[in-house]
Amino acid sequence: MSEQGAARESEESSSAIDDQTGSFIALRCRIPAAGADFVVESWRGSAVALAADGASGPAAYLLPLAALRFLRHLPASFIDRGRKHRATPLAKRLLGQQQIPFIEGGYRRTGRLEQSVQALLQEAARRHDANAYLIGVAPSLFDSLRDRARAGIPQEALRATPFTAQYLRLLEPSVIPSKLSKRLIGGSPEIDLVRQLIVLASDRDDPVLILGDTGTGKGEAAHAIHDISERRCHRSFVTVSCGAIAPELFEAELFGCTRDAFGGAFRRGKRGLWVLAQDGTLFLDDVADLLPRHQAMVLRALEDGTVRPVGASDPVSVHCRVIAATNRDVFSMVQAGTFREDLYYHLRPCLIRMPRLCDHPQDIPLLAKAFWTKVAPKRLELPDEVLSELARYRWPGNARELRAVLVGLETVFPFVRLRPEHVRAIFQSQRHSPDEERPNVADDARMHRVECLHHLRRADEVLRACKVLLQPFGARRISADAVTRAETTIAHRLAELGMLEMQPILFHTIATFDVVHRVAGDLAAVQSMLPDDVNRARAYWTRQLRREIAAALATVMREVERLLKKI
Repeated sequence: MSEQGAARESEESSSAIDDQTGSFIALRCRIPAAGADFVVESWRGSAVALAADGASGPAAYLLPLAALRFLRHLPASFIDRGRKHRATPLAKRLLGQQQIPFIEGGYRRTGRLEQSVQALLQEAARRHDANAYLIGVAPSLFDSLRDRARAGIPQEALRATPFTAQYLRLLEPSVIPSKLSKRLIGGSPEIDLVRQLIVLASDRDDPVLILGDTGTGKGEAAHAIHDISERRCHRSFVTVSCGAIAPELFEAELFGCTRDAFGGAFRRGKRGLWVLAQDGTLFLDDVADLLPRHQAMVLRALEDGTVRPVGASDPVSVHCRVIAATNRDVFSMVQAGTFREDLYYHLRPCLIRMPRLCDHPQDIPLLAKAFWTKVAPKRLELPDEVLSELARYRWPGNARELRAVLVGLETVFPFVRLRPEHVRAIFQSQRHSPDEERPNVADDARMHRVECLHHLRRADEVLRACKVLLQPFGARRISADAVTRAETTIAHRLAELGMLEMQPILFHTIATFDVVHRVAGDLAAVQSMLPDDVNRARAYWTRQLRREIAAALATVMREVERLLKKI
């Protein structure tokens, strides 16, 4: 082979390695009083995620065998110690190395593996060898230990994969407005991502769909998009409670009616809420509660930019930003045929998922302090032990429930210094127990499988949205405006995929995580091609990305079917 050919092959190999790193889950060994135990951590490409507890001693990591082949291409950081012989201890093969050593373990039973790792770490501590040791194990053995380790998953270690950092840089605005930081309280990656998506959405006219459980702050996010938009902040923000308007009055309330079109209160005519939002923001709250015929009306107004008041012969032109929100699973409704697919994808160019409070528990004390200053402005701050007690609870009602409990504390115990038992008394009066609400994942593997199902369903929905997004690339000509919109929408899809990748353990298997990760990488490649070479981006979509999305969808659905059989 010529030198140029060899160099090209080496370059292609390195590129493939860079695309694949960061996609593995690792098990870090910790040694309790008796025996070895493992906790789940993220794999961060060419660097090892060291213990989150700040310990500076030696650390052993288990990796699936498939991960080892990539480490062999990084000789500056890692050294291959071959395959372990059953008669040779790990310490003899791994200790005393300058680089991070890795070895193919060859173990068949978890008990033998745990004993060997425990002996390795004890010998490393005795020699003051504070290195990291990587041990490749068979997929079945790895999965077995991972399932057992779920009770100790350090969530903060699963929130910083290389791709997460990449898409956060992609979406990072120049400045997060101070009023947005005050409106959406929290320092977690989940809240940071929501803020950045809000800033990104505020500068465009595309519809926004906000999803999230009750009490997660969907209305706050909608108001924030309006407030920080330079084009709309001084215009009207009109809220439509889609589930609260009587069906027979919905059309007149939303689109208006002419004089004498109705009797009673409408006999003099009425300006519709959509017209009142002219040049401002129309917030369709509980949009999933729309009846099918009302969905068709909303879709027509979005597509045409016009509304027809009841009794009028001519349409009225309207121009406003539409934000929709719901706490229901709209994608399931689309599949069931109860929500229009065309309306769903018309609302979805920018999608923001509001995280549950249990998904970012580190923000509970911050939220509690902020709520307490409003609930009891004249009282002292909440003691640390009270904040710790609040952080033990799972909060199925999210921030709204947290505020309600604080109101209860102020109402029932207005003149005493609050202690944890006061918090427990409020919980008991509401028939809740913090310990009962937080499940023991180690004793209930079924709960984890249910969480994986929810996660994979979200992945399936995002992948299908990517497929819909890129369908116009099959056209012969693409306008400049369409290219610009595609760039922005791809950024949103990358953000959604990145949010899913923050919790790789919920993909259930490494193979499922890998295929979704590849789609994210290819989608980022298409985005980078769009500004300079649309034809190249189109070719990449046709030859590469379309197949990757199809493969990812098939893999996700197979994983879902396997999980359903276990539940």
